[in-house]
Amino acid sequence: MLVEVNSAIPPNYIFVAGKGVYEHSLTTNAHRAQLRCYYDVLARQKSVEKLVTLSSFEVAELLNWDSEKYRQSMLLKSRSC
Repeated sequence: MLVEVNSAIPPNYIFVAGKGVYEHSLTTNAHRAQLRCYYDVLARQKSVEKLVTLSSFEVAELLNWDSEKYRQSMLLKSRSC
């Protein structure tokens, strides 16, 4: 499945089943820490736990937070240096 995110910001990681994980050359320690946090949360879930996928509307709400817009602008600025 191909998922297109904001094409102005390339993904830090690409996960390919059966192949591995590809990391963008400009990935920071903060990005790695965030990925580790996601892993830690998922690893704590019971195998019978029902995980819920966010709807497109919920994802859009999160991406349109002022703090998220600011974070993305800082990421673009740091990658242009």
